[in-house]
Amino acid sequence: MKQLILVLFFISAIAAVSKAQDIPYVDDRIVYEHIFDFPGSSKDELYSFSKISIADAFVNANYVVQSDDSESGIIVGKGVTSFVRDFKNLLKLPRKFKFSVRIDSKDERVRIRLYDIIYIDELSNPRRNTEIPFELLEQSERQNIGKSKRRLEAYNKKSEAYNDHFYSLIVLFKRGIEKQKTESDW
Repeated sequence: MKQLILVLFFISAIAAVSKAQDIPYVDDRIVYEHIFDFPGSSKDELYSFSKISIADAFVNANYVVQSDDSESGIIVGKGVTSFVRDFKNLLKLPRKFKFSVRIDSKDERVRIRLYDIIYIDELSNPRRNTEIPFELLEQSERQNIGKSKRRLEAYNKKSEAYNDHFYSLIVLFKRGIEKQKTESDW
């Protein structure tokens, strides 16, 4: 019995190590999204709170906001984000991305989506940044895995860092909406 449990444990551990970390795809595009509930809030309130949240998150909301439709409760904007992640335990590489954000407001619900993510490669040619769709970057990194466990672990660390960063941006927008909701109830 102990041997069976031990064998099952090792099989599950091997399966966990041999599986690549998931990057969220929707129709062959990388899309990070989450739906949040805001009980008791109307579409118009949530739309207004979302607009202020974008203004607070970026230095210039006029530059960021690309589409603003209060009737449908949709705000679409563009942003730039960067983070430093230690991918190889030796070298800290800056990662900079452009992205689109869409916030859809309905009564008591908000959907926040990050999409059209573009990696800005500032390292390969310092005089001219190269822009690479995030899907191509991710697919290239995935293809490099092969059968190497070390490459799989490195890929999973990168994927986890990407997921953590982009989902934390979604949470940033959510917290901005919550802040506006709290401040409006004074």
